[in-house]
Amino acid sequence: LEPGELFEGIDSLSGGRLNDFWNLLNPSPPSEFKVGMIPFGPGACPDNLGGPMGAAKGGSGLGNPFKGKAAAEIDEMLKAKGFEPRGPDPLNGKGGYVNPKTGRSYHIDEANSFGEPPHVGVNRPKTYDGPLDKKKYPF
Repeated sequence: LEPGELFEGIDSLSGGRLNDFWNLLNPSPPSEFKVGMIPFGPGACPDNLGGPMGAAKGGSGLGNPFKGKAAAEIDEMLKAKGFEPRGPDPLNGKGGYVNPKTGRSYHIDEANSFGEPPHVGVNRPKTYDGPLDKKKYPF
């Protein structure tokens, strides 16, 4: 229920205090929060790139920090965050960007021989031995 639906008319008699009470009982959820060390919300994403986590293998998730951006914008975003370009031309898919803190690498893939749509592939460090697959974020 919205405050106006429940307290329509009564709130005006109380000088707006019922709306204040309603908002105290039902605050807006925070736009960003953490559960343990895992961030959620619009500003949370792998390696804190400024967008949400999710979209594993191009599926739906909590969002995608690369969506709607051109490869050149993604290149600038990754370099601005301190990721190290590796390879001869990471902007054009020949190489990638490595997060020096986590070892994750990011590969801009505008076109490939598999017919996949343009995406950023996020790879775990070579030493990773867990069950999680790499992620692909369409852009």
